[in-house]
Amino acid sequence: MRKRSRQLVVDASIAHDAGSESATHPTPVRCRAFLQEIAAHRGYTMVWTEAIAEEWRRHASPFAIRWRVRMASTQRIVDVEGERDDALREAIDLAAAALEAGGIMQKDAHLVEAALATTSRTVTSRDDRARGWFARSTRRIPRLAKIVWVNPDVPEENPIDWLRGGAKPEPPRTLAHYLPPV
Repeated sequence: MRKRSRQLVVDASIAHDAGSESATHPTPVRCRAFLQEIAAHRGYTMVWTEAIAEEWRRHASPFAIRWRVRMASTQRIVDVEGERDDALREAIDLAAAALEAGGIMQKDAHLVEAALATTSRTVTSRDDRARGWFARSTRRIPRLAKIVWVNPDVPEENPIDWLRGGAKPEPPRTLAHYLPPV
């Protein structure tokens, strides 16, 4: 029996900051290494929606564009159609208003929608502000609680080791357990 791949939502924030092989600043190096690690393991696919595609078109670095082409050529991009969830969007709007989160949650609602439309329920993103607001909203929106969110630019999260270990949905990586900085 063939093992099911882990479907990862890869935010354009990673695509934007993934640097070339000559990059030396830590953020581009970490984002590039993260994407390379995903590509190195056949067990990972990238989740693709219209909203994610639009962000990638606007923000992806040349390295990330080549990476995505490589993923597509090996049939490791999963199109998720109909991911828009109006009930979830309404709940996010209400939670954002109650928490005074501004438009941060609405701007990244497509990430959680895409994650919830997959079996892996995993977002990879550098946007810890959005992660913090979604984490604060788990009591108001319980289905957000099980979303795994990993930032490849935070060494303490051990993102490469996490990928090498199968990108398991460990409870400390879920929005329910994330403690946003104050």
